[in-house]
Amino acid sequence: MAIVFHITSEFIIGILSLLSGILLLIGLSWALYFFNLAMGLVIYAVVNSAGYYGQKKQWPIVIMFGLILITSVSLVILNLFL
Repeated sequence: MAIVFHITSEFIIGILSLLSGILLLIGLSWALYFFNLAMGLVIYAVVNSAGYYGQKKQWPIVIMFGLILITSVSLVILNLFL
């Protein structure tokens, strides 16, 4: 049953991320807030996944998630100052 919740949350993260990107391309002023919400969910998922693979000592995947984390946090910080 836990996998159902995990897959559902990943699906929601994907939909919100795509939707926030589309709204940003359209140019809606409130889309930046939606983008921050989606990036917050992505950051949470990346930290969670990095911990999972870190426990399994799969370091290349942990490094990949680290790069995604740095990119996501950088985008949120840039968004706050624009």
